[in-house]
Amino acid sequence: NVGLSGGFGAVKLGRTWNAYDDVAGATDPVFDSVLSPLHIAPSYNSYNGNPDSGVYYSTPSFGGFSAAVATSFKDSAADNLRVTSFNVAYEGGPVYVALGHEQQATDSADTVKFTRLNASYDLGAAKILAGFGDVKDVAQDITIGVDVPLGGALVLSTGFTQVRPEVGDNGNSFAVGVNYALSKRTSVYTGFRKDND
Repeated sequence: NVGLSGGFGAVKLGRTWNAYDDVAGATDPVFDSVLSPLHIAPSYNSYNGNPDSGVYYSTPSFGGFSAAVATSFKDSAADNLRVTSFNVAYEGGPVYVALGHEQQATDSADTVKFTRLNASYDLGAAKILAGFGDVKDVAQDITIGVDVPLGGALVLSTGFTQVRPEVGDNGNSFAVGVNYALSKRTSVYTGFRKDND
């Protein structure tokens, strides 16, 4: 992908992460990793975050408020798949709140609609994480979690997700993990996740 950014915001073209993906894992417990309890939620594990031939624009921040929109040209190799998404967010001081929405349209199936509302509050000694997701006519999910710094480079994170499908029984997942930052760009983590379908 290629992009350009400045006082006007940012524009990206190509196979780039879209506006819904900006929000999807932003408050995901256990470091938005494979150990996260959110992995059982369709609003997190079933969306298309970086379709081919995408166009993405994000605004600059206005007093902590920002927004982004993205779309893709129809992909003839994938049943004319077209992915369109947007987000709005506020980030100021200890508060983060963001809403993301994505629609996936094809020629042979109904449009699939994904929505996520995520929030966090940094208390200093811990960061509280929360999220709500909805895939229309498929399932809803709710997630709560907490990140606790244990030292300069060590963080403990834990979280719980419950999924309520339109058809079938509820599912839930619990996870806990620790992350050690080796540098600004490199870290190692370990943990445990238990899913109950």
